[in-house]
Amino acid sequence: MSARSASASVATARAGRARVRTASGGVAEPPGREEHERAREPREQAARAAEEPAVRRAQERQVEGRAHHQLDALGQERIHEVAEHARRGRERRRRPERPAALRAAEERAAEEALGGEHVGAGIVGERAQELPGRARADRDAEGERRRDEEVAAEQGGQIAAEVRRLLAGELVPLAGAPAVCYGRIELLFDTLPTRAEWEERVKGGGPIGYHAQVQLARLDRGEALQTKISYPIQTFSFGDRLAMVFLPGEVVVDYSLRLKRELGGRRIWVNAYSNDLPCYIPSERVLQEGGYEGGGAMVYFDRPTRLKPGLEQTIVDTVQGQLGAGKPAAT
Repeated sequence: MSARSASASVATARAGRARVRTASGGVAEPPGREEHERAREPREQAARAAEEPAVRRAQERQVEGRAHHQLDALGQERIHEVAEHARRGRERRRRPERPAALRAAEERAAEEALGGEHVGAGIVGERAQELPGRARADRDAEGERRRDEEVAAEQGGQIAAEVRRLLAGELVPLAGAPAVCYGRIELLFDTLPTRAEWEERVKGGGPIGYHAQVQLARLDRGEALQTKISYPIQTFSFGDRLAMVFLPGEVVVDYSLRLKRELGGRRIWVNAYSNDLPCYIPSERVLQEGGYEGGGAMVYFDRPTRLKPGLEQTIVDTVQGQLGAGKPAAT
């Protein structure tokens, strides 16, 4: 066989393999590229549909990872601030002590300032806005530290003077066991931000942006945001001598002042940070003023928004009910 004949035979055989005989005896060409593409599209669409949940989960993990990275950075910054504050404290302790006459004058001034009837055990019962007259203007970091040192020194002197005053007076014994009451109420949150508002906050970055990312991640997982807080209230009543009120959270001083005014300044002792720490607990006045205690601090407690107006009366009614001085207590 010649080389030309062999080449022709091979070409004929390849062409024969490429043809498909039909039932009617005809010959059909194999499917072309367009047919292959059309057949492959449904399979690719199904594969993409199966991959989409995994892709979404990966994207969510990326968002949460970046948010946690920002939180870690903020935490490190706070650690450095605390370390610097401790260093300055050590430096102050190495300085010479102030003259005894000056210390005595400061203590007498503190005793005179605390001569009112409303002062007593409640001075250490609550923290927020204990010194409402001090301005909260923006300061640099050093100025803020100096303010903290001044407030700590002033409050320490006040506490020491009050303890001396009480120990020098007549102490009244408490007879019998206390009547203990405990109940829970619901504190509602105000209107929640929309998704568009959350997304806008993310753009600002910082703690507020991180907080918004966390809320959006919850919504993307199909979770509902918080709408209320379960708030426990407890009282110990020693008859007409003493009534101790235990309120959770960082409670502003308005609650102590109001309860003492309505239930007796010498009898009522209000304690905050009790049984739970959900967030700041503002009064109606502080809620209307806004600011940090009025709602700005909620991002640090992972709460979606500020508390709804009306909470002060609900809390006061519950305390009075537990002490037998008003509406029925919560159950």
